[in-house]
Amino acid sequence: MNFNILKHELVPYYRILSRSEVKKLLSTYGIKKGDLP
Repeated sequence: MNFNILKHELVPYYRILSRSEVKKLLSTYGIKKGDLP
């Protein structure tokens, strides 16, 4: 039985951020890129 975990209803929505969105995210939370998982 094949099961695609990415199609499961509990997988949250995600997308790739643009460079400007990354800068805004990092400045909003006062973190560096290396602090992210």
